[in-house]
Amino acid sequence: MGSSYLTDTVQIGIKSGSLSLSLKNRIVLAFDLEGRLFSAYLDGRTFRRGVSGRVVEKGRLPDAGPGERWCRECEGEERRELYRTVYALAEEAWAAQMKGTARLMGGEQELATILLDRVLRWTPDRLEGESVRFLVVYRRVGILPPDQYLAVVLQATEGCAWNRCTFCGFYRDQPFRVKTADEFLAHMRAVRELLGEGIRLRRSIFLGEANALGVPMGRLLAFMDLVREQFPDHREIHTFMDVFSARKRVEELVLLKARGLRRVTIGLETGCDDLLALVRKLGSAAKAVRVVRTLKAAGIGVGLVVLLGLGGQRYFDDHVKETVRVVNAMGLGEGDIVYFSPLVEMPGAEYFAQAEAHGIARLGPDEVRAQEALIRDGLAFSGPPPRLARYDVKEFLY
Repeated sequence: MGSSYLTDTVQIGIKSGSLSLSLKNRIVLAFDLEGRLFSAYLDGRTFRRGVSGRVVEKGRLPDAGPGERWCRECEGEERRELYRTVYALAEEAWAAQMKGTARLMGGEQELATILLDRVLRWTPDRLEGESVRFLVVYRRVGILPPDQYLAVVLQATEGCAWNRCTFCGFYRDQPFRVKTADEFLAHMRAVRELLGEGIRLRRSIFLGEANALGVPMGRLLAFMDLVREQFPDHREIHTFMDVFSARKRVEELVLLKARGLRRVTIGLETGCDDLLALVRKLGSAAKAVRVVRTLKAAGIGVGLVVLLGLGGQRYFDDHVKETVRVVNAMGLGEGDIVYFSPLVEMPGAEYFAQAEAHGIARLGPDEVRAQEALIRDGLAFSGPPPRLARYDVKEFLY
């Protein structure tokens, strides 16, 4: 990487939540309105940076299935070199703006200059050090549904109340707790300060972490009222929900919807009860159907996660057949999402050791694609269908 890219007119784009710098089809840099690097496309290579300070490079797999990409983390000197390259390009863009040779798309010249000045305040050293500030506010963000990667994450709870599923390692070393109202309010104010003007890139709220809807109703309503007070411009609220602890009635969910709850994401994983028991996930397929139908009756959208490869070859057929049966019974439709998430090996998760001990052979990439295709082909919806999408947790970045 180097700083010799800008040999032609710089195009500066200003949108409601971001600033972009581009040159033909070779370079596209994107920043939030705080000036913080968000993404970089450099000569065919695509990088994404999170507020946490993590950077990943993504690319399309040859002969890939729907939504399949490769993804790898950029660390150490490689990440710093990316920051130096982006900073040098931003300096050249600023110089072009000062000379009047840059082409502005959206916004005014004065605003473009202000935003470029903000970008240049984010030196490579400052970008490198931002992870320390992030950890003070969040400690970490375990996982989000893909449609919420650009949400404002507000952690009303920490960790997972169950935290025993053998395939999941997101919260293994984190005790579950519900924050007090004062703690939550302080957390939200710290989030606002961390994001600054960059909050305008983020359109929704994600109420975290693993199962905020498991909070007793009175406290949950109070939390959501605080969210509305602190973030009045972010109208949609999304969250996770565990089937085993779902005790919200339709009338309670209607109250939550009135406070902005738009979609709830549930880890179904599989419709096969024997497989759920094997991986120590509480609940049942029948209960998942009841919970989803209750959400739908309250007018709340549903995100549903199906784990591809769970149970390996031994449970291949049952996983497909029962998952299709269960999803088709849920009444999903327009506004809902069914995510197909390939099973990955995580630190602290014992699934693969457990499977090996039981003689369960894992699926190869082609078998995972075949399983996904069979489930997709078996789904049937009475009206406009939900969106079907890939969900690769390795790509998660916040």
